[in-house]
Amino acid sequence: MKLIHDPAQLTAFVTFAAVVAGTPGPSNALLTATGARVGVRKGLASLLGQVTGMGAMLVALPSCLPWLAFGAVLQHFLEGPRARRVLNIVMAALLAGSTILLVWTGF
Repeated sequence: MKLIHDPAQLTAFVTFAAVVAGTPGPSNALLTATGARVGVRKGLASLLGQVTGMGAMLVALPSCLPWLAFGAVLQHFLEGPRARRVLNIVMAALLAGSTILLVWTGF
């Protein structure tokens, strides 16, 4: 394990750790409010929804990454602002189309 000897790095790390530990995300805040309002047992539906939503995002993101990678490689070979603009429009349309297809077919 590497120790942090630089005081500036140590201060930055401790500050970051304190902020991250002290600020709950929106999911935690929503679950806390829901649990306080309707009780823990009825709040489990909210938890299930949040877990399902996060899982769906984690599944959907990798399906979009090949399009982004293809665009990055193709953009390297294209020169000039006009060609890059056309590429950006085409790739945005392909990304939107693949997202719509994923939503309509249910993954």
